[in-house]
Amino acid sequence: MKKLLFIASMALVFNACEKPLEEIYEASSKLEGINDEWVLAKVDQYDPNNKELVIDVTRVFANDNIELNMSSEDFTFSYNQDNPLYMGTSGTWSFDDDEAPSQLNFAAVNGSDTVYYNCPLLRTVRSIDPTLEFSLTRECDNGNPTTVYHFTFQRK
Repeated sequence: MKKLLFIASMALVFNACEKPLEEIYEASSKLEGINDEWVLAKVDQYDPNNKELVIDVTRVFANDNIELNMSSEDFTFSYNQDNPLYMGTSGTWSFDDDEAPSQLNFAAVNGSDTVYYNCPLLRTVRSIDPTLEFSLTRECDNGNPTTVYHFTFQRK
């Protein structure tokens, strides 16, 4: 009888300590998250062969108040000045996956040509996130990477 009473009391104790179930909300839209005006805040330059070698080159770019407008309504982007990051001034963009993006793809109009840039996202971008962060790898004509830039934009 004592064993039965002990087991019943232990079951009550464990049930009392059980955490209440929390509702899991629908994942926030990354398309809504990126749809905003962004101001360039930081640029780091990396050597692709030595990830330890990092140079803060923010003052080369960010002193010009570079703004990036990302529209998820028509999937266009535009900068407030001509070709500020050597990626074109305007064009279209897309995610590699709209639900769980890991890459931001730019198609920049450059005269009569379109130049494509595939930029890995450094973090997710939701409407609650204060920054948009992506990297861009520059390559030689033979395809060998020469420099990697990490861009950090803040919501305007």
